Amino acid sequence: MNDGRVIKKVYGPPGTGKTNMQARYIREAMGSLPPEKILITSFSKGGAAELIQRAIGKDETFSDYRYRMVAGTLHSICFKAFNKPAMIETAEGIKEWNSLYPEYELSATEISEDSGFQKKTIGDVIFADMMLNRAKMIPLEEWSDKTIRFYNKWIEWKGSRFDFTDLIERGLKELDIPNRAKSMFVDEAQDFTALEFALIEKWMKEVNFGLISGDDDQAIYNFKGCNPNNFLDFKETETEILAQSYRVPRVVHEHATKFITQVTRRQEKDYKPCDFEGEIIESKYTYKNGVQIAEQISEYIQQGKKVMLLTMCGYMLENIRTNLKRQGITFFNPYRSTRYDWNPFEFSFREKGRMSLNKRLWFFLNLHDGKNKIEIPEIKDFDFLFDFQEEKEEIPVFEDLIQMTEEKEESIVQRGIFNMEITSTKGYWTGKEFKSWALALKNLFIRGQVKEIEEISDIEKIDYIRCLSLFKEQEDVDKAFAGDTEWFLNNLKTEHHKNADFCRNIIKRNGLEGLIDEPGVIVGTIFSVKGAEADVVYLFPDLSPQGYKETYTSHRDSLIRLFYVGMTRAKETLVLCNPVSYMFLNLKE
Repeated sequence: MNDGRVIKKVYGPPGTGKTNMQARYIREAMGSLPPEKILITSFSKGGAAELIQRAIGKDETFSDYRYRMVAGTLHSICFKAFNKPAMIETAEGIKEWNSLYPEYELSATEISEDSGFQKKTIGDVIFADMMLNRAKMIPLEEWSDKTIRFYNKWIEWKGSRFDFTDLIERGLKELDIPNRAKSMFVDEAQDFTALEFALIEKWMKEVNFGLISGDDDQAIYNFKGCNPNNFLDFKETETEILAQSYRVPRVVHEHATKFITQVTRRQEKDYKPCDFEGEIIESKYTYKNGVQIAEQISEYIQQGKKVMLLTMCGYMLENIRTNLKRQGITFFNPYRSTRYDWNPFEFSFREKGRMSLNKRLWFFLNLHDGKNKIEIPEIKDFDFLFDFQEEKEEIPVFEDLIQMTEEKEESIVQRGIFNMEITSTKGYWTGKEFKSWALALKNLFIRGQVKEIEEISDIEKIDYIRCLSLFKEQEDVDKAFAGDTEWFLNNLKTEHHKNADFCRNIIKRNGLEGLIDEPGVIVGTIFSVKGAEADVVYLFPDLSPQGYKETYTSHRDSLIRLFYVGMTRAKETLVLCNPVSYMFLNLKE
């Protein structure tokens, strides 16, 4: 390249500030280009959003850039560039496919670029093989006969409609860089497929400045068709290796650096650890020793440490999660919020969040003293409180909810039923307030009364006598107004009983505040926490049967990279656990 264009490739080892580096360059581009001329893409939606957030920060000068830059995953950018075409991998589309081709039935209700796709049927297996071949740009004549037959039927069926891979395939053929952008920023480049890289390379030829960053040692999505060689072979005019980690301590750095040298082909990176010794603990426990591990985690939490538990497969976490619940230790995975086994509760009071059982109980109990234990969002953000996903109902937002959780003169707490003798004629709520509070007690009223409650006038005064008619027994209304925790939990539907016990254990351990405090424990697969970090990381070496087979193939490199990523999440302590069986990767040598 001698045309004056600058295409810069940056290698960012773990914790070296790759995202901040990208954000600085984006900020520079914002100073000289209008937002429409800047393109930002990353492997994930969250990655692109994080780049924008760090580049703009709190500077209101560039607030309009947040929405006007071309930003997102490559799929989403192409989707908009094609004017949001009809997609076929929807629930309706898959239902149509299954009715026409039952021999190739797909089990998923819908498929998206980031949805988990479980291969349960023959159709699932062949579909996944077709998509993998397309992602790798493998010529059709090299596909298996059964996959070619499936592909021909798929192409004939979808016609002019798009599937997700079409967005990139057709983008490569038909799309110039959107808005004729002059600067292009690509992050997490090691995780892009050959097809995605072809589009990146095409668009990079059209810009004056391009920045592509990643780390081949952290390429872990081989099963999606990603190959770190695409990043290694990318042609640039300038190269930089970020040399200082601000996360990985010396002991962990030394061990991880030695471990990653097993990879066949990689870019050598001489990066320094942070100025902290750290430690590696070789534990005798396996993922089946949930009792002992939960006890250790309890001690770390008492020391104020953040803990992360990482496995190759999600099912390996089940025993540990069960024992964390028994001890009332809350956990979550904020990077995979739709995995409800890893997120039995939601702890953030954010827009469009789930109204999970812990928040319903907190809301119910917190009204009785009227004191905020969190910063209540503005009313426009309150629709999250009424997103009862398990019931799939649209529940209205009531403005008086704020009054009901704040201590104010003339508020519900002062004049309402809770702070008076419950039989007092002076205590009352408005209908609007009562309907708000009733949401926390969903399914605890007399059968058929929910509809009556919804029809109560907003200005009607609801006193004790009126409430008696809405509950099953007088004892129910008395205990509800008394904020009786056991009454609340004992009246839940059967499917909530396990989490009811979890709530009891949380309150016993940490009090009412524990129901909404952000957990100190993250659980998940290594795939799910890429880019995250914790003070203490438990890493389990067990492999799936398929993973074990790959230890004897060329795919072994991808396993080495995967566990390298797991190791380098640790800021202080890395706990290397024992395997359950012979199917494991040796992490201790």
